[in-house]
Amino acid sequence: MMDDCGEDIVFSLVVYNEFYWEVESFKSLLSSYYKSGTSKSLNVYIFDNTVIQKKNEEPYFEKINIKYLAFGENMGISKSYNYLVDVASNEGFEWIVFLDQDTRLSLDFYHKYIETISELNLKKVDIAVPIVKSGTKILSPSLYKNYRTKLLDSIPSIICLNDYSAINSGLLINCEFFSKVGGYNEELFLDFCDHDFFLKIKQYRKSIFVIDTELQQDFSAETDSMDKALTRYKLFIKDLNSFKRNRNQLVLLFLVDIPHLLKLLLKYKSLKFLKYRLNKK
Repeated sequence: MMDDCGEDIVFSLVVYNEFYWEVESFKSLLSSYYKSGTSKSLNVYIFDNTVIQKKNEEPYFEKINIKYLAFGENMGISKSYNYLVDVASNEGFEWIVFLDQDTRLSLDFYHKYIETISELNLKKVDIAVPIVKSGTKILSPSLYKNYRTKLLDSIPSIICLNDYSAINSGLLINCEFFSKVGGYNEELFLDFCDHDFFLKIKQYRKSIFVIDTELQQDFSAETDSMDKALTRYKLFIKDLNSFKRNRNQLVLLFLVDIPHLLKLLLKYKSLKFLKYRLNKK
């Protein structure tokens, strides 16, 4: 019965400037799927946000049903996830998992998610998250107060959304519930979209389940280039301006905006970040 749940779920992966079959999350997803020994096929959606598509021959993967989606532009995380859920719902999938290209999944990942769906169906629960680490530190779920996260040493099996938030990667959610909540805020391109989404979920659910598996988030792709950091900062400010609407702007200014700016000023020792921030007031 648990194995039958594999027909109800699709794993979705958003990639950028990489061949999807070369990214860590896809490779580790396949490893965990093949290790499970299931007779069911694996359903995977690839949403490619690469602006200029690179040409290469796509390899064949046994028992893997892949749907590749690309529009020749970077639509951002929120629009990508919303589109993926629309496609999944139209194709009859009840559950969807969101994956980041830089997340390494555990070998028991596939089995744990199928097992979790079986449990959630019995308990009529519609959302769950894994534990995501960077090295030995738990990144998600985390305490979330005044729009700031505080990392924890351990995570309970059920978390209260009044106190916690989580990141997107590894999120397991029922497609119908996703639509009921209203999906991701498409004004948020990258930053804050996960916390904004969980603040919306909080209006419908007091708590969510934590899946008994650990994912590893890889930050090695982050660059020390100041020019790239400045481009990334511009996206951060754009998202911050969207996120702070109807929220406590003073708290966001002193606990999120200014600390983030100071961190960049200290790291890169350049006033370009400050000049850009002052021009965007």
